[in-house]
Amino acid sequence: MRLLIIEDELPVAETLRDFLQEEGHQVLLAGNGVEGLRAVLEEGPDAAFLDVVLPKLSGLGLLERLRQLGRSFPVVAMSGHASEEEARACLRLGAVDYLAKPFSLDRLGLVLQVLEVTLFPGKRQAPSLST
Repeated sequence: MRLLIIEDELPVAETLRDFLQEEGHQVLLAGNGVEGLRAVLEEGPDAAFLDVVLPKLSGLGLLERLRQLGRSFPVVAMSGHASEEEARACLRLGAVDYLAKPFSLDRLGLVLQVLEVTLFPGKRQAPSLST
């Protein structure tokens, strides 16, 4: 998959990028909401991981802009300031999931598997939720 990470904290973005590349995905990085919107429009990623608190254009603002433009693709919202209200707002604006930072790479792997099954049905099995 071609995945876009929209994250202003470089160490977080690099950790996500490294993990996703190890899983075999192409990864694009954007450091703020404006760069993220540009990357969505110009690069057409399959899915995105979107920090909610961003400079220039917030994650919520970006989700709203994508909705206005009629751009629909899986977006996983992420926040270090997680709240139920913020999670609901992201989901109402079209995010498919919401991750509270910090999250484990295991959790990220499960989200990634769900994205793969959603985008490419029949290619991979859905993850097992049993332990």
